[in-house]
Amino acid sequence: MSEHLHFWGRVYRPLVRRFGRWYRSSRYSESYAATLQPGCLVVHQQCIKLPGLPAELHGLRIAQFSDLHLGCFVRGVDGAQVAAQLNALQADVIVFTGDLVDFTSYPRNGSSPDIDTTLNALHARLGVFAVLGNHDYFAGEDAVTAALARSGVRLLRNSGAALQAGGSQLWLAGVDCAQLGFANLHAALAAAPARAPVVLLAHEPDYADEAARDGRIALQLSGHSHGGQLRIAGLGPVKHTRMGRKYVLGQYRVGGMWLYVNPGVGAAMLPLRRNCPPEITVITLTGENRV
Repeated sequence: MSEHLHFWGRVYRPLVRRFGRWYRSSRYSESYAATLQPGCLVVHQQCIKLPGLPAELHGLRIAQFSDLHLGCFVRGVDGAQVAAQLNALQADVIVFTGDLVDFTSYPRNGSSPDIDTTLNALHARLGVFAVLGNHDYFAGEDAVTAALARSGVRLLRNSGAALQAGGSQLWLAGVDCAQLGFANLHAALAAAPARAPVVLLAHEPDYADEAARDGRIALQLSGHSHGGQLRIAGLGPVKHTRMGRKYVLGQYRVGGMWLYVNPGVGAAMLPLRRNCPPEITVITLTGENRV
């Protein structure tokens, strides 16, 4: 992995930074920044039925957001306003599925007011949880994890947390970055209560094939693919990233498990989004026989 990070840090990062400086000064930047403003965020409501969901957990609402890529290309993502919109939804729990920052321009010492302002503002009745993405590692995971710790956001690194509703529990698990080989599903589920439904946070959606083979996971929530970021009529999404090419956007059935892929809020690699608006997803859990 060190050689991979060396290439990205020494070769690719300077090229992207130079392109970003040109882009911010060009006539295209203003129109693109508008697409990332919180007012353009789509709030997508998704109801997912989970077999055997206890009655006390029926109606549990999970607000998912992903891939902010703070620091990348344009200053169009206002993290504080994104947080305000998330809070206004009054979901029971807020989850972030990775790539909080962009490796091309995030300060490696972690001294970014954007990230602290965003994270400090978030609150939900049952807590705020996150997993790391590949860009968080490329930017320097120590700085990112320190920022999460300062804000009180609970980072799930091959671990989990029990969410209590009445006399029932839901196990919220999170695996570390699968693209870099750090995911350990066994560890993430080791403390899961027997018979508790399991929701898994995994940055990379294509990890779903492995997760589904375990047999205990009811739902996986992911980001990473940006929904393709560019969706071209007649051609579909641009599949531009490892472990985000098979499952790109929206809801899928993978074995006996559901998967939802959030398209993210920010952008990476190219400062473009087309036919793929930024999204906050509100997932409402229901029992198999409930409506």
